[in-house]
Amino acid sequence: MTIEIEPFTDDEQAELRRVYFAGAYEILENLQDALLAYEADPGEEPLKTIKRSVHTLKGDSFSMGLQTVGNLCHRLEDVLSHLAAGGDAAPGLRETLDILLSGVDALRVLVKKNESGENAVDDEALISRIDSYLGKQGWNAAPAALVRTEYEKLEAGVVAGEGLRVYRVEVRFHPECGEKGIAARMVLQRLCSKGRVLLTVPPIESSAIDNAEGMAVIVATERDSETLRREAAIAGITVEVVVKEHRSDGCAAQPPQTTPEQIMPAGAPQTVPHAENSAVPSAVPAAASAEYLRIEASRVDRVMNLIGELIIGRSMIEQIVRELAAGVAADEIAERLRAANSYLDRSVSDLQKGVMKMRMVPVQQVFRKFPRMVRDLAVEKKKPVRLEITGKSTELDKGVVDSLAEPLTHIIRNMIDHGIEGSEERESLGKTPEGLITLRAFHEGSQVVIEIADDGRGINTGKLRKRAVEQGFLNQDEAQSLTDAEAMNLIFLPGLSTADAITDTSGRGVGMDAVKASVEAMRGVIEVRSTPSAGTTMRLRLPLTLAVIRALLFEAGEKLYALPVTTVAEVAKVRTSELATVHGERTLVIRDQVISLISLQELFQGGAESEGKKFALIAGVGEKEIGLLVDRLLGQQELVIKAVDIPRESGLIAGASILGNGKVAMVLDIRALVKKAVDSGRRRLATV
Repeated sequence: MTIEIEPFTDDEQAELRRVYFAGAYEILENLQDALLAYEADPGEEPLKTIKRSVHTLKGDSFSMGLQTVGNLCHRLEDVLSHLAAGGDAAPGLRETLDILLSGVDALRVLVKKNESGENAVDDEALISRIDSYLGKQGWNAAPAALVRTEYEKLEAGVVAGEGLRVYRVEVRFHPECGEKGIAARMVLQRLCSKGRVLLTVPPIESSAIDNAEGMAVIVATERDSETLRREAAIAGITVEVVVKEHRSDGCAAQPPQTTPEQIMPAGAPQTVPHAENSAVPSAVPAAASAEYLRIEASRVDRVMNLIGELIIGRSMIEQIVRELAAGVAADEIAERLRAANSYLDRSVSDLQKGVMKMRMVPVQQVFRKFPRMVRDLAVEKKKPVRLEITGKSTELDKGVVDSLAEPLTHIIRNMIDHGIEGSEERESLGKTPEGLITLRAFHEGSQVVIEIADDGRGINTGKLRKRAVEQGFLNQDEAQSLTDAEAMNLIFLPGLSTADAITDTSGRGVGMDAVKASVEAMRGVIEVRSTPSAGTTMRLRLPLTLAVIRALLFEAGEKLYALPVTTVAEVAKVRTSELATVHGERTLVIRDQVISLISLQELFQGGAESEGKKFALIAGVGEKEIGLLVDRLLGQQELVIKAVDIPRESGLIAGASILGNGKVAMVLDIRALVKKAVDSGRRRLATV
């Protein structure tokens, strides 16, 4: 009986690749977490998790024809075998885990290259390091069994159905044969003329073949074993050929009669699918840019139910429309129309919340990268540092989580480089030799707070003032007039650094300004608190989502504007005639606090502000507040923010939103407005 194999379509192949790569990245993240957990507390369970992750990725990679990934996984399994056999005694554990973590990094690179369509090659440096390590440990890995891809197993089934016999041809090259790769191709070409080659060991396309003492070839043919032996025996090329029957039921190959060293060098890759047999096309498409979300089934079910509610609401509206078209008096169905509108409003609101929940992911997705980073940087800087993480399950919109990695990386690296003292200095100060960095996340109102703290030397505000003056950011009087809290914010000035020496980690003054820009791009706020010799705390306040905001709508002149309600601290009724003027600018005094006022009508539309009753919106970022003069308040509303491709008045507009009545509301960027007010105030003071 012949087994018909229906080839995958291009769409099916693309979908298989997408699923594989999404799963591979998740496996690698879990593998790194397990390795760090094992280092902190060696035990049987984390080791099982590590071995399971590596084995799963190896099998998945071979099934997709990604030999380089599978081969490296196999070599890491050799290291894990050594670890399981008792190779975890200190101080060797750190070296073993260094190799395994380097393997995770190399696997991530190989997976990324395969995803993008690059020609991924084996990491020979790492494989040599593994061989050297195992040799030094006196550990000899068992000879690798032939591992076939799922496609090759199906091929074996076809071979059996066609009545072909499967042989394993083992060849040992002549000692004086200098070009092993060419010799292997000659043998392979001769065997191909007598049957169908299923796989080779080592892979004919790998660099391992150039140093191999021999090779093994699995051949399906109608010929007998003696014919294959004669074909593989080439004078001056081969000195020994062994042919025997090979099982074709998808199981591993039988052990060779010759020694493993004669057939395959230690660490050689296992298999290679030939281009004509591979289930994966040789021309790999570029990596897809789509991201994947893992969503609980209950959340998807909730959204599906809400879609059903919307369909019911649509049916109610359609029935009302038909009755109106039939001449039914409008006043008779007005109440039904209001009820239908209320029903739809509730359903849409619930649907919006449901979709937002589908996009919510735990901050663990970004937090999980930092234990490895802290471990490596602490070793590099020769500072023992411990990282404590709490609030991993706190959920944020995926867009916010994806944007968090860069600013958090800058902050933590700076804390290790600048904040945490060396062991000797810490002991002289009465601290523990090991530094501590805490990273936690929690909800606070409608925002999520990410807090990063260290127990290091703190921020030297005097040094910051001095550097700001030296580098021309402030004059001496301005620097001295700053409070300590204001002086701490000088670290966010681009180009300002207090480091005495430039390192590969910091000292160039290009880190914290990027942190602030990233946080503000997420419509967030960063706050700094520091105590000399006690440590520094940085707090990031972020919105739950970037797509939808609850905003306060208002009018200034003839235009409609909006501000996120989280940025509005207070609303006051004022009369323009009662406003005080300081240095030519109107101000408002509230509870002994003087607040600068900006007229939105004058700012965006030109002309003088009309006199009479106004509203002053007291809004700000952190401790900086300004007042916005507006004409009318229109209430609160949830807005979907869209990017706008129009001149943004020097960047003062964050986006726009279309309201239910078709009008467009411009969403103001309160941070840019505060900065504009502060800069204007400094210029006025400079001219006084």
